[in-house]
Parts: sequence; structure tokens; C-alpha cells
Amino acid sequence: MEYTYIHDIHTLYENNGELHLVSQGKTVIFNCEELFNDLPHILEIVLKARTENTKQIKKEIIKTINKNKSL
Repeated sequence: MEYTYIHDIHTLYENNGELHLVSQGKTVIFNCEELFNDLPHILEIVLKARTENTKQIKKEIIKTINKNKSL
């Protein structure tokens, strides 16, 4: 199996019922109907990851603040 990491999307558009995501010269194409059916699962995964990331950032901020209180 080949993997392509997409850090950010430069262009996105719809054509003939397909969603095109363009990044660094590569295009990922989704069938919009199938993507729509998968959206609840995708959103659940993304929001969970985002929540975990936010918790980690908050911990680091508190750690930095506490570390610098003595300065």
C-alpha cells in the first residue's frame, strides 16, 4: 500500500460529483456521495484528534507559565 501525506490543501473544487483536493502537485479525489455518507465518522475522528491536541497544548502552556513564574 502506498501512502501520501497531505499537510495542507492548496486547491479544492467539485467536478462531476467528485471532490478534488490538490496539494503539492497531487490530487485526491472523493466521490461526493460516498464522502457525504462518511462525514459523521470523519468528523468524529477529526474532532477527537483536535480535542487531544488542544489538551496537550494547554498542558504545555501551563507548564511554561509555571516554569516562568519564578523569573
